[in-house]
Amino acid sequence: MNIKFFNELPESELCHIATLHFNQWSPMNQALNIDDKIEEFTKEYAQQSDKLPTGFAVYENDELVGFCRLKILNLKKYPELTPWISSLLVLKQGDGYGKKIVEFAENTLKKMGYDHVYIYSSKAGDFYKKLEFQFVGMVDKNDAGQAELYKKEF
Repeated sequence: MNIKFFNELPESELCHIATLHFNQWSPMNQALNIDDKIEEFTKEYAQQSDKLPTGFAVYENDELVGFCRLKILNLKKYPELTPWISSLLVLKQGDGYGKKIVEFAENTLKKMGYDHVYIYSSKAGDFYKKLEFQFVGMVDKNDAGQAELYKKEF
């Protein structure tokens, strides 16, 4: 397994990742725009790996198996909640890639000086509970609807 921060990847790979992100989440949020996502992934999230915001991708034998972003603000209605694991997408099931991505995200945040992290989900609550995230409550999503909010202390 090889993990690369977005600032280590060529722009073409970041465009590919941004497109995967868009394809995954645009059906749930009609406000998403592919050009904006490409701009975010290639500019905002590819500037550094030692502070937020940042992102990373995980490869197995040069095949992209997943990625996520680490951000300061994720839910606009809750600016006091920070930092976040966001846009976690596992492309290849099995071999514990989701767990490995979350663990790498946690370790990265620890190195940055954080002692906790938030994540929200509408579908993967059981997964986060297995990784020792604690359910905090329901939150309003940016687009519409609600999701489960989880927090993990390091």
